[in-house]
Amino acid sequence: MTTELAILMPVMLVISLVAVFVVNVERHGTRAQQAADAGARAASLQRSPQEARQAAQQAAEAVCRGPVVIDDPIVFVEPVADTYTPGSVRISLSCTESFTGFEPLVQSSNRTEWGVAVATIEYWRTP
Repeated sequence: MTTELAILMPVMLVISLVAVFVVNVERHGTRAQQAADAGARAASLQRSPQEARQAAQQAAEAVCRGPVVIDDPIVFVEPVADTYTPGSVRISLSCTESFTGFEPLVQSSNRTEWGVAVATIEYWRTP
């Protein structure tokens, strides 16, 4: 019984460390997409492309734990109330966060992930 434990315990420890590492990598990648989603939603509530960019930057920075760079230009299509055509806003950004911990598996470093999101601007929001 002790021989089996001596062999199985290190294997189980390595498997659990790898599982936790994979979860952290996935969580980091989804945070960039969440930042893009939040930025697009905030931008869709604004009336001009300049205001939309500022709102998107603020919302994305609130989600990401590091610097956020929004790619230029953001796509801002204004809605048309006469034809009941909704508008849209498209945000593409990169989110750089520190990736720490797990020294046996990877050294601490910064990782950059990208996210893209689109949100609708309702036609009744035209000025």
